[in-house]
Amino acid sequence: MNHHDLPKELGTLSVDPTGDVIAGGYGTWRLVYTAGRFGMDDDSTLKICWRFASDWGQPQASNPHGENYFTCTTTGPARVEASYQFKGHVRPWFHGILVRVFDGDLAPGDQIILTLGERSGGSPGQRAPTAISKRSEFRAFVDCCGTRQYLSLAEAATLRIVSGPAAKLALTAPSQAVAGEPFRVHVRLEDEWGNPASGHRGAVVVSGASSSPSTRSLGEKDGGVGWLEGVKLD
Repeated sequence: MNHHDLPKELGTLSVDPTGDVIAGGYGTWRLVYTAGRFGMDDDSTLKICWRFASDWGQPQASNPHGENYFTCTTTGPARVEASYQFKGHVRPWFHGILVRVFDGDLAPGDQIILTLGERSGGSPGQRAPTAISKRSEFRAFVDCCGTRQYLSLAEAATLRIVSGPAAKLALTAPSQAVAGEPFRVHVRLEDEWGNPASGHRGAVVVSGASSSPSTRSLGEKDGGVGWLEGVKLD
């Protein structure tokens, strides 16, 4: 085995469910680390991290009724404890949950399960990021031998963050227009967080006291944005 193969031997990280996540919405996700060839020694640690610019709600393990409550368990004979840490790893992986294995070790194939947004105690769940992303990553860094030297797993667990329903309409028009002469207006449907409401399908009608009504039909390819042509001021 050469050093290029090492990350593949450290284990795997998966997330469930894997479906699209509504920006700013609440849900429950299970992050499962499966120990690799080396297992995990007594007093070894695992970090599951995400980027500093991603505004997942801050996980907490002290209030089962509160939002962003999480739990940590293992299928192995050891015990585990976990805590959220900010700037707990190198840039850009500043957000993370640190898991310590103690009172035993984990064999290859044993699992550590982080449940983000655990709801059995009344929590509304884990709040998702408010900005859309094609690839929101969770990265695992493992210290199998308790040396506090961390190695990254070969693959990340990923989710896609998508916009919610249209909540407002933003218009961009020329700063000057001549009465009776056509001009165009850019329209952008946004969800409550300001993301383009790409799921919107249907007509957008813009009208006012000094302008004629203009209509633009938005479809799947438009992504919630488009141009209104031929707008006129009376």
